[in-house]
Amino acid sequence: MSTRIGETIFQIGSVPARNFSEDCHEGDWEEFVITFPTPFPKEVNVRVIVTANNLEVERGAQNAAVVGIVRDLTPGGFVLLGRSSDCARGDAGFNWMAVAETPGRDERPIGLRLGVVQPMGFSADCHSGDWQNWGAINFSAAFNEAPVVLLTASNLNVAGHNAAAVGIARDSQPDRFTLVARNSDCADGNCTFYYVALSPRDEGRSDIWVDSGEVSSRFFQSDCKTGDWYSWNIMFNQSFLTPPVVLVTANDLGIREGHNAAVVGIAQNVTTHGFTLAGRNSDCASGQAGFYWVAIGCALGCG
Repeated sequence: MSTRIGETIFQIGSVPARNFSEDCHEGDWEEFVITFPTPFPKEVNVRVIVTANNLEVERGAQNAAVVGIVRDLTPGGFVLLGRSSDCARGDAGFNWMAVAETPGRDERPIGLRLGVVQPMGFSADCHSGDWQNWGAINFSAAFNEAPVVLLTASNLNVAGHNAAAVGIARDSQPDRFTLVARNSDCADGNCTFYYVALSPRDEGRSDIWVDSGEVSSRFFQSDCKTGDWYSWNIMFNQSFLTPPVVLVTANDLGIREGHNAAVVGIAQNVTTHGFTLAGRNSDCASGQAGFYWVAIGCALGCG
């Protein structure tokens, strides 16, 4: 459904870093158990977005490019699985955002800033140039406190191959954060990122709209094999006035047995009425993954 932000429940948080082995080695997976500060009403649909961070990563240490998966979601919390797509051992924590649309129920709009960065080129996975750093991303207005920042890869203004880059939101400050990303893809390519920064201590705009949804799992071949990509065509429940910012995260929906693969999500071809949700498996093993998605932007009546 499409809902005004003042009728949407947001909960956010962060968890500090764990150590991950390099990709395809024992220890490249870690599990975080997340409890919501306030349980969601049982009758609402909750969607969760996660993004790697550098919380409590020592200065100079490797901040690993870790892919997050949301599992076992309940009104009270979820399990966050992280898997390193990185060629080097390193540390990473996670930011998370849980969203539930509740039409007819008034909520205080959360303070947020939305944006997108310009594309950069990436070399193939494990080659020089597979990392890119956008540096400090300044918010349009400073928050009262350091916000929680979420990222999703996109093909906006991208020419050629859209690389499946894994974003990391680093060093969140009231007025800025740092965006870095690493290519998990076997091919060279270009990628950009949408971002959403949120803080409950800031007053939000009441004219922003939220749309969210989910897609059930599909099968992905292992990394670098034919079939490691899959895409879904998503239509918004109500058209936005301008193309919104879209965030996506892999989940375990529809998986009854078998491996839940660490699939990188990309919001492609975003328009006012929908987008393509593309996923590429960064995992050494074949497996399944579904996705949550959240779109935030202006709809009819947005000033």
